[in-house]
This record gives sequence, C-alpha cells and structure tokens, in this order.
Amino acid sequence: MDYSKYKRHQFTCATCGKLFMSHHRTMPGLQDDERCCSKSCATKRAQRLGYLRTYSDEQLLEILRERARGEYAPSSKLMRSPTTATYRTRFGSWAKAVAAAGLLLFGQRPSLRSKSAPRKSRRSLGLRFRILQRDKFTCQYCGGTADRGYILHVDHKIPRSKGGTDSADNLVTACEPCNLGKGMTLLVEI
Repeated sequence: MDYSKYKRHQFTCATCGKLFMSHHRTMPGLQDDERCCSKSCATKRAQRLGYLRTYSDEQLLEILRERARGEYAPSSKLMRSPTTATYRTRFGSWAKAVAAAGLLLFGQRPSLRSKSAPRKSRRSLGLRFRILQRDKFTCQYCGGTADRGYILHVDHKIPRSKGGTDSADNLVTACEPCNLGKGMTLLVEI
C-alpha cells in the first residue's frame, strides 16, 4: 500500500513524551493527547491507568481455581482477565499452570493407583491371536464366527475386577453380543 498520498500527523506519546508521526489522524476512542508511540508504551499507560493489571503467580493460580469452580468474574469491564497466553508465558504452558493450581486437565481422572504399585500390562496382540486361534475363531458361548458377521472379543472367564488374571486359561473367545451382555458376571451366575 502506498502511504505517500496520506498526510502524516505529529503526536506526542502519552507515556514517554516522545514525538512520533502517524498517518492516522483519528483513532476511535482516543484523543490526540492519549496516543502512544509503541505497543510497549500503550501497555505501560494501560497499566498505569488501571486498565491492565499485573498479577502475581498466586493471584493467577487463584483466578484459575475460581474459574474452575465457576466463581470468577472480572471486577470491572475495564479490567482485563488473564488469558491463556498469560499463563503460558508465566508458567511455560497451560498444562503446567493447571497442574500448579492443583487442577486436572479436561479428560484427566484422578489416579487411584499409588505411585509404587506396578502397572498391569495390557494383553499383547500375540496372546489375543493365540486365544482366537485356540478357539478356532468361534464364540465359546453361542458358536458365532466372524464369517457370520460377528465381531470377536477375547473375554475373561473370571473378570479382572473379581480377581481374574490375563493368563490363557482364564481367557476365552466371545462374540460382541455375548461379551457385552455378560458384562462382569461369572458364568456360574448366568
């Protein structure tokens, strides 16, 4: 864009007092004596006038906790509430700020497992395939097969929630309706 056809106007910065030139004669909401020469001067001026607020780390974390409880509301329309960018700048990332506030990110659940307890490993694909192969890719409850359109699962005879293990003698092939219909019940209970 060619700015040569626009007349340049001279203004004095409202923060530092430096003279600066601008093509814009009018700016919405600003008088000539309210203009600033740079964004940093505009930020300093807004902070001085109370439009922007500098928060301590603890204040930011408390605002985050209040937002999580649904209680936070800025005290004035002139006061800007902190944005996620503020938290990213101060704490390194949004997740670190949430963790520092003692909150959980969306989709996280509190861990009920102690840190020292070993994690249970998931059944390997090899074991699943061996179980399906052993049972000839047939549901052991109703006789359904993948050829007939059934989706096959590897099911626990004794559910893990009731003390069952992931050993081959506790695993059996089951079609989706049988497995989901059985749920956590034992076969003797059915």
